[in-house]
Amino acid sequence: MRALAHPTRLRMMHLLRMGPASASELARQLGIRYGSARFHLGVLSRAGFAVAAGESYKRGGRELLFTAPKVWVDWDPDVPADLRSATVRSFVRELESLLDAAAPQWHREEEESHVLANVPLRLGPGRARQALSIMEDALVRIEQLQEDGPDAVAHTAAVLFFRNAEGRPDGG
Repeated sequence: MRALAHPTRLRMMHLLRMGPASASELARQLGIRYGSARFHLGVLSRAGFAVAAGESYKRGGRELLFTAPKVWVDWDPDVPADLRSATVRSFVRELESLLDAAAPQWHREEEESHVLANVPLRLGPGRARQALSIMEDALVRIEQLQEDGPDAVAHTAAVLFFRNAEGRPDGG
């Protein structure tokens, strides 16, 4: 979980899910130093969040390429609360940066492809597990629609499902 508790590593995972990349490519795309990119990539690799995807040869040198597998976060009861909190904050910051980057590109003619919804719910434990299962199935089905090609446009699908703080009027 510590590997996911850093915003730079989450941004790297996002880029690696888009396609294989080397540490130098990630450094360039993220605007960080090569040494920092190698460090963060090493942390992701040791945790299993970045996997080898081949090699590329540029200017007489060899670069290792990495990609990121799909990640589902299931909290182990032994994970400390501060680590869970840091990981959640990192995910929220990454989502915020994706939304900030997408906002200027939203055009009225494309509005049907943008969905933002906030649905406060009150669920018992059994129903909460059922709702989570439905969301996971939906993401799997959406991911199966992915295609490459000249007309393919990058999109992000995000599902957030969490228990609200007690005493909040919209749930908890």
